[in-house]
Amino acid sequence: MHVDDDETILRLVSRKLEKHGIQTLSLNDPTRALARLFECGSRVVLLDIDMPMKDGLTLLREIKQHDAGIQVIMVTGMASIGTVLKATSLGAEGCI
Repeated sequence: MHVDDDETILRLVSRKLEKHGIQTLSLNDPTRALARLFECGSRVVLLDIDMPMKDGLTLLREIKQHDAGIQVIMVTGMASIGTVLKATSLGAEGCI
């Protein structure tokens, strides 16, 4: 699963992953992500940090509370060291 409010980024990442045989569910609405995650059973989530309505750190916390084994990789164009540390302390596998 890939969650990002930027449609261009969603399309780009989806194309790249699918080119390598990785099926991707792309969502641009972070408020729907948790329900869709429960439905589809994804075990890896690429998650933007800065999104309207619900930020990626909040969604990361909710995902990990549901199932700590889901691998979450934070994806952002503007990450501070504080944001990276916060994301990893909440259980993110990494930030790119």
